[in-house]
Amino acid sequence: MSLDFSINEIIGLFSTEQQRELKEKESKQSIDNRFLYLNYLYLPFIIKFKKEIQIKNSKQINFLN
Repeated sequence: MSLDFSINEIIGLFSTEQQRELKEKESKQSIDNRFLYLNYLYLPFIIKFKKEIQIKNSKQINFLN
């Protein structure tokens, strides 16, 4: 009996360890997905801001010439 109990206990430990690893992967994946969503959400603003900086820089260069 004690042997069966210890085997079941070991199997239970492995399954809880696997569940914990799965939860960690899922939480990491959800964080990655949120980060990607924010990147796509703010990407148009970043591109617009970058273009405005390039325009300002070109105006400054033209002014210096």
